[in-house]
Amino acid sequence: MDWYHLKENLYKVGGSLKRFKAAETLLWQGHVETTQALFHNCRSKQVNNFITYLEKHRSRIVNYDYYQTEQLCSIG
Repeated sequence: MDWYHLKENLYKVGGSLKRFKAAETLLWQGHVETTQALFHNCRSKQVNNFITYLEKHRSRIVNYDYYQTEQLCSIG
């Protein structure tokens, strides 16, 4: 999955900047379940949409850090 589309959907969630940065770091490393756990207590429509988005694309979310470090392919 394209990193920029993933971030675009994360930005739609809004809320705590601290949680947003933590989610971005976790997703950069491919940690989908841990990212979902960050939003466990949030019940907004935007959060629900994002969790659904993560579930739908789970198999396509990779460890972007590894791919970029190893120069295996573009993250965009």
